[in-house]
Amino acid sequence: MRRDAGLSGDYAFRPSRGALRAFKDLPAEVKLDWLEQAAQFVEAFVSPAKRARWDQRWGQDHVATSFDQGAEPTPQR
Repeated sequence: MRRDAGLSGDYAFRPSRGALRAFKDLPAEVKLDWLEQAAQFVEAFVSPAKRARWDQRWGQDHVATSFDQGAEPTPQR
């Protein structure tokens, strides 16, 4: 992960072309598992206020991502 030139506290992840090619070749189930783990990480460690700022910055409506906001839990595997 490298420091982005944006706002203080912002970071950007830029994978290499080789990493992207390797990820592209993974089975869909593995990709979905990775996506679920990433979403759980964000839910656990990023505050709702910061997620709302992200949504605003990216031009999206805020989507409920925590149980207290009405989101559904991710099924356990």
